[in-house]
Amino acid sequence: MITSTFIIAIVAYFIFNFAFTAPWNLIVFKKQYEEMTGTIQRERPIMPLGMLAMLIEATAMALVFSMFYAGGIAQALELSLLVGLFSFLYGALVVPAKFKIEPVGKYVALEVAHGLVQFVGIGLIFAFIFR
Repeated sequence: MITSTFIIAIVAYFIFNFAFTAPWNLIVFKKQYEEMTGTIQRERPIMPLGMLAMLIEATAMALVFSMFYAGGIAQALELSLLVGLFSFLYGALVVPAKFKIEPVGKYVALEVAHGLVQFVGIGLIFAFIFR
């Protein structure tokens, strides 16, 4: 069932992720990502694809919280990180396994750090929204 809380969670996820991820990838660590990925990175990212991924992630996370969240920050972090593992570990481990990214360790560290901050942030936000 779609409720106002569900919609607010989707919007909050989307806003937080965009506000955090865009600067992380396109400003703060742009040079490092360019150096590690070489010619496989697009000069201009296809933003609608990234936004679609965030919308799907937001909907999935809101659904998980609406079904399983009973309350409390600890459970919110647990749910968020559990779901987030599927998202950020793909980028951290599968991408460098398939594409020539060097050094792999630096790339993995950046992606894991990004994922941890992203999903801890989402967990805290959702704890507030779904309280």
